[in-house]
Amino acid sequence: MSEKEQADNNSMYMIKAFVSQMTWPLKSQCEEIASLTTLKVLMITGETDGITSVASAHVVAEWLKPVMDRELIIVPNASHMVMLEQPDVVNEEIDKFITST
Repeated sequence: MSEKEQADNNSMYMIKAFVSQMTWPLKSQCEEIASLTTLKVLMITGETDGITSVASAHVVAEWLKPVMDRELIIVPNASHMVMLEQPDVVNEEIDKFITST
């Protein structure tokens, strides 16, 4: 069975329970982190991520905008395991990021 098939068959009860108890960072915390670094950030998410929604990723991307290399990248036909589900797309985006910085 491929990793994608395994991921598709995983209901992710444990991670969903864990995430539901997490305290997400505050805007002020993200802005403080962004102000303390000169490093650039690349954010990639899957369009159907059921753990960290695209809407949530947009919020964090906005908070980190000063250190974002470019806009949030939303990968079609991918969920939370975007790097396993669409490795060619993710690798291409990482390669662009590395060569542009």
